[in-house]
Amino acid sequence: MFAHQKNRFGLFIRTIGIKRAEAKLTLANLAYNFNRLIFHERRAVKA
Repeated sequence: MFAHQKNRFGLFIRTIGIKRAEAKLTLANLAYNFNRLIFHERRAVKA
């Protein structure tokens, strides 16, 4: 999953501090999860 996110979102973490890096990863995960939710919702409507 992380490799997919890295390629899709251009994720390159260069921050000062662990907390900022964690925040950036959390936001990337949230965006990924929303995209997956939208994909599955659209798929359910078509079926």
